[in-house]
Amino acid sequence: MSGTLSDLNAKQADALKAIRTNLDDVLQEKHDDHCLLRFLRACRFNVKKAEEKFRRDLDWRIKNNIDSIHDWYEIPEPCLKYWPGGATGLDKDGHVVWIAPLGNVDPKGMLYSVKAGDIVKTNISILERLVNEQKIISKKLGRHIEGITFIVDLEHLGAGHIWKPGMKVMTEIASLFEEHYPEIIHRMYIVRPTKIFPAVYFLLKPFLDEGTRSKMHALGGNWRDVLLKHIDAEVLPVHWGGTMTDTDGNPNMCPSKINLGGKVPSFYYKKGSDLTHADMTSQQLPGKRSIEIKYKVKTLGSIFR
Repeated sequence: MSGTLSDLNAKQADALKAIRTNLDDVLQEKHDDHCLLRFLRACRFNVKKAEEKFRRDLDWRIKNNIDSIHDWYEIPEPCLKYWPGGATGLDKDGHVVWIAPLGNVDPKGMLYSVKAGDIVKTNISILERLVNEQKIISKKLGRHIEGITFIVDLEHLGAGHIWKPGMKVMTEIASLFEEHYPEIIHRMYIVRPTKIFPAVYFLLKPFLDEGTRSKMHALGGNWRDVLLKHIDAEVLPVHWGGTMTDTDGNPNMCPSKINLGGKVPSFYYKKGSDLTHADMTSQQLPGKRSIEIKYKVKTLGSIFR
């Protein structure tokens, strides 16, 4: 059985009743059976683990004012303009289609321009918007729709994307998905993975639940055909195998709907982040010799790289 509300076996139904009883002290009207089942499925219907996960999520939401994030958090301009992704419509089953050309992320440019926490909060804001959109769509269709269809385009993924500070942010985002947005992925299609993709996946894999990994599909050369089996052509931009176009920028990539990412302009860089080789000196050391370098730190909170 899939573990969704319309497809429960007796053991799963008992687990749902048990977790609702155990969480009676904190449950709100919005915590319906669909919500509780997401946590149960993520924990393989282990009621104790699902309850603990739910309580951690609730504490996190209260502590960080997540439910009202759209009221108090303003996405920084570099993230607003250069963090890739956008919704183009619904797939054939009613799931929101989110296209993320993550191969276009500029990790250094982003972290030179904003705090890592801003990138994380930007993704929280996006996820909250998608969750709210799911609820609206469910009401319109008269049936419960759960999970987003993600298309992750990894064209241009390169060695720069495994830069340690950048990967740290990505693993934090992956952990965020698992801990606070269980079962948000309906399917994830990975298209145009480059040769560096196995290394990136190796670094991310420990942060991804087995259930999440089972929903990830790395597609081959026929990826456009595969997408069209699940998504109508008018929902996919021409660049991704459909017929959708728009009038802004690159019409085949629909930049009015999808943030295409790209290199972050240096004028967004925080002071001290835009060092070039002309600002630096180099020293070559033979063997295992070391050298002592004295440097006077003049500004509180400076970062040593």
